[in-house]
Amino acid sequence: MSQNETNDEFIYRIMTTSKYGGLVQAFVIEAISRYVEEVASSPVSEHGFINMETWRNIALDLQDELAKKYGIRAKAPKVVQGGPG
Repeated sequence: MSQNETNDEFIYRIMTTSKYGGLVQAFVIEAISRYVEEVASSPVSEHGFINMETWRNIALDLQDELAKKYGIRAKAPKVVQGGPG
């Protein structure tokens, strides 16, 4: 591990070199799915330097990607307020 590791390199490393093998990939996908569900079903509000409407729209985009790839769909209905911001 290097502190100079990019985010892409970090994700690749944790997804391919775990002592738990491919099971770590299921864990990471499940973690992403749960966080996407939490963000997608939360009301839009401002928090610090992150525009929460944009954060939520990212979650909704990932929700679509998870649904396409794995059939995973968050329980909350998809409601988009605005666009990329």
